[in-house]
Amino acid sequence: MWALPASAAYLLFPDGNEKTLTGGLKSAYEAYKKGDFAAAVPVFRAEAAKGDKDAQFAMGRIYEEGRSVEASAAAAESWYGKAAAQNHVGAQFYLAALLLATPGRTAEGMEWLRKAADGKSPRALLSLGSMALTGTGMEKNVEEARQLLEQASGLGESEATDLLGLMYSAGEGVGKDGKKAVQLFEEAAGKGHIKSILRLAVMYLNGSGVETSGEKAREWFVKAAELKSTEALLALGVMYESGNGVEKKPEEAVGWYRKAADAGDAGALAKLGALYAEGTGVAKDEKAAMEWFEKAAKKGSGAAMHAIAGFYEKGRAVKADAEESLRWLIRAATANFPVAMRELGNRYRGGAGVNKDTIVAQSWLTRAASNGDAESALTVAEMLISGEGGLPSDPKNAKAILTRAAELGITEAQLRLAEYHEKGLDGRPDLIRAYALTLAVGDNYEPGKAKREALEKVMTKEQVELGKKEFERIRATPAGAPLDAAAPTVPDGVKPAVPAAAGPGASAKP
Repeated sequence: MWALPASAAYLLFPDGNEKTLTGGLKSAYEAYKKGDFAAAVPVFRAEAAKGDKDAQFAMGRIYEEGRSVEASAAAAESWYGKAAAQNHVGAQFYLAALLLATPGRTAEGMEWLRKAADGKSPRALLSLGSMALTGTGMEKNVEEARQLLEQASGLGESEATDLLGLMYSAGEGVGKDGKKAVQLFEEAAGKGHIKSILRLAVMYLNGSGVETSGEKAREWFVKAAELKSTEALLALGVMYESGNGVEKKPEEAVGWYRKAADAGDAGALAKLGALYAEGTGVAKDEKAAMEWFEKAAKKGSGAAMHAIAGFYEKGRAVKADAEESLRWLIRAATANFPVAMRELGNRYRGGAGVNKDTIVAQSWLTRAASNGDAESALTVAEMLISGEGGLPSDPKNAKAILTRAAELGITEAQLRLAEYHEKGLDGRPDLIRAYALTLAVGDNYEPGKAKREALEKVMTKEQVELGKKEFERIRATPAGAPLDAAAPTVPDGVKPAVPAAAGPGASAKP
């Protein structure tokens, strides 16, 4: 016989039904908690056969989890069904979950899920609320979602409280209310909900919806770390390494990274490798750095693979080996590490250590750009516009790549896209859109500011005002929505200005 190191009781009665158990069932439950399944299961089985709904539910859980018996979805469904027929809301919910995961039985699953929700099952209310919010498995209905989530939250379901916080934070189906969102996140955090704790930490760190406070951010991250959140451990390491929100203490960062690494976090393993390589917070030790990078690489860290490629290229802690360096660079690129994709693309573009191949270069640079690498986005756009390597010019695809990068807030891409519209590389100059994009760049980027001032010299007052309105539209565009979608049309009587560089006699299409 074997016993569980952690409490097995949660697996048996996830919703706290054990509080109503009496007599033999209570004794069986106590035995189950200790991992004594041989003593517990026969009692549950006998009482279930007599029609006790709690025992029937317990047998459903036992067969679904495979505790001391061979796991059987059919047996679990049978026992859940017996308890569900007696209005055991926990059984109704787990029966619904089982059926929804079975192809062709969605309608049955939804029926039981709604019955469980009608019986005030917090998990059923949460599930239906989430489905209504996202339109998964049912028609999207944010008002219904709010009502269901509020019911689940009122019954103590912290995940529902967290989702309500997100709704108020984004104004999804409710009036946007930052204070209400914080209140809800704090309520869920008070119940130990790690997602809400991390949200609060990030909000205070970035000053999003609250006044910026590095100390409060640190406090929330520490609370999440105490609940074994590797994300929080890593975030604390980054804070102390960078001095963001706290006094810069690299040695303190090393301690937090070690804790995250002990928990198996690949990012922390890679961070430790970088710190040992640089001698930051620890004595410089390239051999130790390589060991940390190798551990991270085994867990799939593209950053670590890229670092190993650099070590082989420069002969750090290992003998220099150009072929091995290239192999690691390819591994890092295939692990979707943008910098490695860019370097590999540039190698093929210039023929550095590989056969020159413009098509392969463009492919890797495009992938890097799609993963948010600004330099790659600009490079591949130029390649497409110029038709580098004998490839046909493709301004339309170049515009799409620049647009995706601009949507991510990459300043250089926003400016290059502005220049694209200014020159009318797709056949029609559009100074209004160009001007709007220079406003999106902001005043802290001097080339963008200079471009905006240059545009103002060739635009009419009406066009400048339209450009400002277009900028407001762009700024209000939800994340992920295309910047070029649903652009306002130019009113009659206001024609797009033609850039001076177009020369005498040039005209724009109406």
